[in-house]
Amino acid sequence: MNADQNSSNSKSSIDKSDIDKPIVAAANMGNPWNPGRHMCPPNPCPPNPCPSDPCQKNPPGSPGRPGPPGPQGPQGPQGPAGAIGPPGPAGAIGPIGPAGEIGPAGPAGAPGSAGPPGPPGSLASFVYRFSTDHAITILGGDDFEFPSGNIPATPTGITLPNAKETILTENGCYLVSFTADVIGALTSISINLNGAPVVGGTAGAFAATNIIEISAIVEVTGNTPAILTVTNDSFATIGFPLLAHGSVVASLYILKLS
Repeated sequence: MNADQNSSNSKSSIDKSDIDKPIVAAANMGNPWNPGRHMCPPNPCPPNPCPSDPCQKNPPGSPGRPGPPGPQGPQGPQGPAGAIGPPGPAGAIGPIGPAGEIGPAGPAGAPGSAGPPGPPGSLASFVYRFSTDHAITILGGDDFEFPSGNIPATPTGITLPNAKETILTENGCYLVSFTADVIGALTSISINLNGAPVVGGTAGAFAATNIIEISAIVEVTGNTPAILTVTNDSFATIGFPLLAHGSVVASLYILKLS
């Protein structure tokens, strides 16, 4: 085989590795030195890219400088409400407010207990005697009569045996008052105890028609029962005027003071 034939044969015999070179280049994305890829020298290159040396893995480079902060993002939605916290301490007492309106009266309370008895009253013994009979006449030296009524009918400490006499059964001081509308000149009337006029218990008049009023304190001491009467001490007869029906013409009031 001559030289031309050898040259022809060398051109016509294509090595499979030559066919794979474009594939390797395509695998390296047009840059056989692309970082992160296996780097192969142009020649010789095995059928598969870098199954062993002389292909080597390129180590990563050093990190670059951080970039500037990006713009702030939009505000997120409001989160749910948190749990209620514990109560705070009590505040200071405020000033006193104005007085309110007066309320309605409440119900009456229960009665209280009875108090101790009081001292005895001074009106335990008394009597009022009176006459409405204008037809009665009182002769000189005779006693006045009180036939129309007695209040009370049965007094305490006093007995009433008849219309003329009043019996005082207890010692003590008595207020005795006598009043009468009389007809008769030169009249003289007295309050008597056991037949004797009491001190300050006599009164009289000159006119023919008069109102006689006598009041005296009668003291009874150790001589009970004592008889009290009202007597016509004059010599003239005493009568009573005709007054309205039921009018009192003579009255006697006795009250024990002590």
